[in-house]
Amino acid sequence: DPLKTNVTEVTYDNPQTASIAGANIYGTRIYVLDPVGKMVWRHPLSSIIGAPTAYIKQTSANLEEATSIAIDSNVYVGFSDGKIVRYLSGAQESWSPLPLDPPLTNVTGLWTAAESDRIVIADAAGKRIIIIRKDGKLVSQITSPVFKGPSAVSVDLNTKMIFVADGNSLYG
Repeated sequence: DPLKTNVTEVTYDNPQTASIAGANIYGTRIYVLDPVGKMVWRHPLSSIIGAPTAYIKQTSANLEEATSIAIDSNVYVGFSDGKIVRYLSGAQESWSPLPLDPPLTNVTGLWTAAESDRIVIADAAGKRIIIIRKDGKLVSQITSPVFKGPSAVSVDLNTKMIFVADGNSLYG
């Protein structure tokens, strides 16, 4: 409850889930990235997390290397080798960002939203944040000597601020 600043544990009971590398809410569902189980699980969400259904129906990507997830009407999955894969209705699409110089090396965090035409990427090994358009074209690259290996990103669309988790620090 953000108004009361308290935290309540939510029971996540999916015996099919082998690991959780990330989760993202879109609409009235929560999507859970399970690299060990090689699946993205989709659950209805209200006051509880409902029964899971397997979201991924077709993929050539090895989900065991998946590290992060972001959702607008598509599901984007980042990988430890720097790859990003986009899914629509559970099927992998033939989409990839344009080549970067230097290339992405380890996607540890992803952010996007239906209200934005951007995808923000944390590249831990590259010690940078990459911003691309949803058509895959580079918008910007953020580097800083304070970055040791960014692990997560989030964006506040109202203030147009990017927040970066890096070790025990949070940068904006």
